[in-house]
Amino acid sequence: MYEEVLKALSEFGAYEVGEISRRTGLSSPLVEQLLSEMHERGYIKPLVSECEMEHSGCSCSGGCVSLQTPSGWTFTEAGAALLESESSFGAEG
Repeated sequence: MYEEVLKALSEFGAYEVGEISRRTGLSSPLVEQLLSEMHERGYIKPLVSECEMEHSGCSCSGGCVSLQTPSGWTFTEAGAALLESESSFGAEG
């Protein structure tokens, strides 16, 4: 399922949950969960965040409104590397 979300982000740019859901056929709650997990692992980041604090030391960490309602998502370097490895893996099979 991560691969489907990664492909939606890479092929179409950064999208909000509803758009990713439509593109992948996954439910919005599942997309939200996958995005949250990928954000926690450092693969993606919110496009626009009103919170200027580092979330590792932020008192609202895990409950930050800016992370719950970002305008979209984009890859971090780690996410781009993961996408590349997923593409390479898929090409071998």
